[in-house]
Amino acid sequence: IFLVVMFIYTSNITLMLNPHKWTNMYFNNTYGLNLYVRDTTIIPKYFHFLLSSIAISGLFIVLYGFFTRKDESYRKWVINFGILWFVIPTCVQLLVGLWFLLSLPKPILMSFLGGKTINTDILASGVLSGIISVILFLLVRNKEKQKGKIIVGTIFLFLTIIFMVITRHNLRMEYLYGYFNTI
Repeated sequence: IFLVVMFIYTSNITLMLNPHKWTNMYFNNTYGLNLYVRDTTIIPKYFHFLLSSIAISGLFIVLYGFFTRKDESYRKWVINFGILWFVIPTCVQLLVGLWFLLSLPKPILMSFLGGKTINTDILASGVLSGIISVILFLLVRNKEKQKGKIIVGTIFLFLTIIFMVITRHNLRMEYLYGYFNTI
């Protein structure tokens, strides 16, 4: 059921970016039972959200292992398990994120690929901090001394989230530029 709810949510936030579609959809079904599935970004956006939620769950498993007071072997097992749940979806996320980026309409895509320096820099910073986070977590896997790299890796992950939230806002502003000239 969570996957269905997430798809409905993805459909709604994609439709939100396309106000020119609202009128026709409304008059085709005045009850509001519309799923917006014809956009080229909806499937990559859905998987982008899904993989990020799995990766963040992995981070919380790592942090649970980091802060638990249980025996040392259990703690290491939990941390290593969480690292796998973080690293694998994050690495796949790089490919899905590229798919999502390339599925954007060309004018919007170009604003993130050098057309607007601020958009490009923030997106690149988010990707780079995510890669650094993955590398740091991989460096502590199955190691004795994990504390420092886990803390720094977590900080880089939070930086990634901040950069990606700003990128999502910039993307929304690019989509809605003709409707709200606030850029």
